[in-house]
Amino acid sequence: MKNRLLSLILIITLTIALAACQNNGDAVKPDENVGKDTEPDTTLGFDFEQNLKELDANLDTWGGMLLWSPDGSYALFNAISSKPEASDSAAVILADVKNNKLIKLKDGYMMPDISWSGDSKMLAFGTYEELMLYDTSDNTMQKIADNGYMPQFSPDNSKFIYMKEGLWVYDMISKNSIQITEGKYDAAPIWFSDSNRVFYFRDNGKNLGDGAGNQQVMSVLDTSTKKFDDAAVDMKGKFRSARWLQQDKKLYIYAGWDDGHSYHVLNLDNNKLVKDIAPQDMYVSFSVDDVNKKMLMTKGYTSSQVIAYDFDMKKIAVYDIYNDKEYPAAVDNLGITALDSSRMIYLHANLEAQKGALMISYLEDGKQTRVTDYGNYSMPFVSPDGKLLAYFKDNNILKIVSVDKLEEIAVDKAESSSKAYNELLRMLPDRTGAEWQYYGFAEYFHTMRIDGINTVSDGKTQYMISGKVDDMSNGESKLDHSIYLEYLVSNEGIREIIQKGQVMPHKIKEFDVLRYPLTKGNTWTQQVEINGQKTELTAKILEESVNEENNKVLKVQYTAKVEGMPNDTYTETRRFEEGKGLVEFENTFEKEFNFGYHIYKFSK
Repeated sequence: MKNRLLSLILIITLTIALAACQNNGDAVKPDENVGKDTEPDTTLGFDFEQNLKELDANLDTWGGMLLWSPDGSYALFNAISSKPEASDSAAVILADVKNNKLIKLKDGYMMPDISWSGDSKMLAFGTYEELMLYDTSDNTMQKIADNGYMPQFSPDNSKFIYMKEGLWVYDMISKNSIQITEGKYDAAPIWFSDSNRVFYFRDNGKNLGDGAGNQQVMSVLDTSTKKFDDAAVDMKGKFRSARWLQQDKKLYIYAGWDDGHSYHVLNLDNNKLVKDIAPQDMYVSFSVDDVNKKMLMTKGYTSSQVIAYDFDMKKIAVYDIYNDKEYPAAVDNLGITALDSSRMIYLHANLEAQKGALMISYLEDGKQTRVTDYGNYSMPFVSPDGKLLAYFKDNNILKIVSVDKLEEIAVDKAESSSKAYNELLRMLPDRTGAEWQYYGFAEYFHTMRIDGINTVSDGKTQYMISGKVDDMSNGESKLDHSIYLEYLVSNEGIREIIQKGQVMPHKIKEFDVLRYPLTKGNTWTQQVEINGQKTELTAKILEESVNEENNKVLKVQYTAKVEGMPNDTYTETRRFEEGKGLVEFENTFEKEFNFGYHIYKFSK
């Protein structure tokens, strides 16, 4: 079974049933603790190891997620069966880390949305049928609601909020649930630090008509008065989840439904929304470094790149994670997770062979170490304090070790094709919706916009772009002023294909505008067609520099023999800037003159 990167932002299924005010169910003991009969180890230097087969003969396989308590004392996960005759078997399992025990909390599949109280004493979790509350202090559990979802403990641990055709609050003292909103699709609440207000996605009652239910807007709710205040941002639709980047100030928003995903940052201080921080066809995982006020992000289920942003979503740095020379073929880097602000741990895996090793990459100097041998390992799960590392071996042995006692084996890194691919990708904008405005010779003006970024079957990334050239004839021209072009990015280069651009000054409709390596002096040739003549085009990177934002800038010249041009030579010069793409263009337009344009405005 292929392991996939678990995004910190998880898909929420809104199949919720209507109910009124509820009382809690009777507290019951979960199944008796099962595990090795060992004395508790209160130091953090222990090794935790438990085999699921010793817990239940049928529940012999890890179920694909692991969620830590805030203090690292417990880890929650699903166990399932690999046996065909027990294919429906599943259970929610709690690892009592310090006591080296497993506790079977409940039969059934656990939903990915759980919540621990800040002191790690209480756990709210849901199966697909029930919302449960577990008390670690006395090992008791009670049902809170049928079909309750997305519980969230308040910062003061006095209550938690959850979804059930509206939002409900369960009070830990009175042990009652009270409904505070009635919107069927009110969703994904998270608390402010005052333990009174929540940010949530409010159901505005407008049906979308596509099976996704009602439209939602971003809103803040006072749970005591039940009054809400919608955020003054121009964005409505369907939303999946939110997470604080800066408590009470900035939120990471995960939006979209089955028509695609998008990722945004909302600043509540000024109601400013930074839209589309990642391509819509990608999944995002990130780690927040509060001390250094930056966010480390990976894009995609598999990735070899880590991007550092500040809290205003300005790109600070890009780090490449390289392949290991000992095991370079057919690899994916899964579950890339920050150990701290300078180190990332991940599974370096050959999915086809179900073989891989846990690796640590040091971002600043590129050093790479291996912390396990090569075998059948899961992706890594790091405790919130960064002190403990959990992973599964052979799909059934849970191991938890201290990060500071990991034995790191240095490995040689191989600059594989992924390095070239990622460096080329960075030369273009990284999100849909990015727009260029160009201004040039004789009041020439055209605009372009990225409509889509897709991964195509041969592993290339396809940018779909549309635009329009300004009609300087005030409508008298009968020419088509629309633009449709695409970029294809591979580990060899970036290819430009102009599908429609009748009044653009470009003479070449399809060719490689960049090839790796992106260094001064790199030269390549290719066959092209210019003015109906087939000829060989020679390209050379003339200049390589870095701008004020520490982004790479390249100047490339293209030349070819073409009859009718000055000295029978066609010349084209382009300047590319990392993160923006083409910023300057000039070519031999006719025998008498050159034509040029440059970037006038660029926006994401």
